[in-house]
Amino acid sequence: MRRRTYLALATGLLSGVTGCTERGPSGGIETTTTTSGSVFQVTDVSVLEYKPKDYEDRSKVAGSLEATIRYNGSDSIILESFRITGDVPRPHNEMRTGEFTNPSGDAIDSIEIGSGETQRIRMLHEPLYYVDLSSEGERTQEELDSSTCTGSSRKATLHFETKNRDIIEREITLEFGGNTVEFDEFAPDYGCTNVTVVSVDS
Repeated sequence: MRRRTYLALATGLLSGVTGCTERGPSGGIETTTTTSGSVFQVTDVSVLEYKPKDYEDRSKVAGSLEATIRYNGSDSIILESFRITGDVPRPHNEMRTGEFTNPSGDAIDSIEIGSGETQRIRMLHEPLYYVDLSSEGERTQEELDSSTCTGSSRKATLHFETKNRDIIEREITLEFGGNTVEFDEFAPDYGCTNVTVVSVDS
């Protein structure tokens, strides 16, 4: 998977720390925390390209996300999950609980970010392309081109879960454009050739 460079923005976010509880994917209680942008900074988010190995003749589509995080707290922080929900083709839910990798593509269970340090992590389960075109009502390629990759903006939320079960959230806006590329003819997967990060904001 190659990294496609896009605009990525994430600096000032809500100040202070507030919490609320909600039922997590496993049925347990999770704490949603808003952490000051001066402490936990998402300094860059990039879109990563994707293409199944059996379809070398097809164009690459947008697949996953890589985030660069800087932590400025007095101690270190340990992240155990990185996922996205909201208006994306495959939001991370109970089946995709936020597994991530390092920039080399090695799956890791957690990553520690020391005070003043910066780390990059990638989502393991690609959220930016569609799976099984048949679920879309057997739309034609022309119909997909006219309704899917039109340059429209979509809003979603990035979730960073810490070892203490705190959830740090950041809002993100993505633009889905380019051409629609279809893969498997029997249970077609498809995606957009040009997805960009418009903003990551408070």
